[in-house]
Amino acid sequence: MTRNGIFVTWKRRVTRCAIPKRRRTARTTRRSRAAQDAICCAVASCSAVVLHSFGRRLRSVNELLVRYLRVSPSPRLRVAVFPRRRQSAAATAGSTLLLALWALFLISAVVLGWAKLIDQSVTGLCDTNLALEARALAHSGIAVARHAQVTRMSPQLKATFGQDRSYEVTITGEGGKLNLNYLLRGEDPVKLRVLKQYLERRGLTLQEREILVDCLLDWVGGAPNTHHLNGATDQGDYKPPHRQLISLDEVAQVKGSEPLVSKPNWKDDFTIYGSGRLDLEWASAEFLSLVGIAPAVAERFVKVRQGPDGKDGTKDDHIFKNDLEAFSYLGIVSPQQRQALSGLVVFHDPAGYFTIRSIGKAANLTRQVEIVAQKNQGANSEILQWTEK
Repeated sequence: MTRNGIFVTWKRRVTRCAIPKRRRTARTTRRSRAAQDAICCAVASCSAVVLHSFGRRLRSVNELLVRYLRVSPSPRLRVAVFPRRRQSAAATAGSTLLLALWALFLISAVVLGWAKLIDQSVTGLCDTNLALEARALAHSGIAVARHAQVTRMSPQLKATFGQDRSYEVTITGEGGKLNLNYLLRGEDPVKLRVLKQYLERRGLTLQEREILVDCLLDWVGGAPNTHHLNGATDQGDYKPPHRQLISLDEVAQVKGSEPLVSKPNWKDDFTIYGSGRLDLEWASAEFLSLVGIAPAVAERFVKVRQGPDGKDGTKDDHIFKNDLEAFSYLGIVSPQQRQALSGLVVFHDPAGYFTIRSIGKAANLTRQVEIVAQKNQGANSEILQWTEK
């Protein structure tokens, strides 16, 4: 069926449905014409959109009715569908100017974004190179400090290259920390009391302390399927290896350790290297008070040892000549007193385990390397642990 036939047939059917067969009054006739005009207007508007999309320009609905639908125009349908206006030369020039300004704005935005991207790339490459230099300087400091003849007093631990390139190394003994393996070994009540006092100062309750200590004892000793009073039984995936700790990370795997490992920097207080006894050359006043030394005496001793700057491992530290001088500063002069502390403290731990921390700096970037090593005479130290920050 042709296009005109479709619209005309549809129009007649709608008219018959809208106006039932009955007596037609003037009012009914007006309503019929209004409904018919509304329907024609809607159909014509939709048709105009379709025809316009195919390039047919229309000025009004009446033009559509006359040209395409073969329907007589209605004076009440004077709504323009796609009005056509003539633009003056000034309007055309104004539109061209706006378009040119908009294109200029887009080009400027693209150029500025491109320049910003290049700047970020150059900055990122510079930071990467500086970070690499800082890391290399930190590694150089570690290599120097590992030498057997280098001590905490050696001037080679600090070096500067140019104006903004340098490294600085500090050496501290592992003997200044609490050795977990030593405190748990043999289930010595004196050593276990030191560990429990430390846990109490860290805020653990009595029950938490007892559970953690018994679980640690089960972890490093005992026999399979046996446990201490407050320890945990072997069940599921939890099976203590019954051997000494080989890493401080293992503590987090022990049941009952959550109250301890949730504390910040708890690993800084423990070690698994060395003879196990606290070294008077490195132990803090807090740890010395744990073994029975009066807190005031321990603080005075540490101040003398650290020197004016209040830091261990620096050039102004006081170097004790021997153990007798060190014990004299602690007020321990008799052999009986020294013997009572011999199982907990030592002067100059012969095991020779140290923490070596090197900080490399390049411009405003720094990199830190920290290792735990055993320094032996006549050879470079053996690296036991390596951490980079």
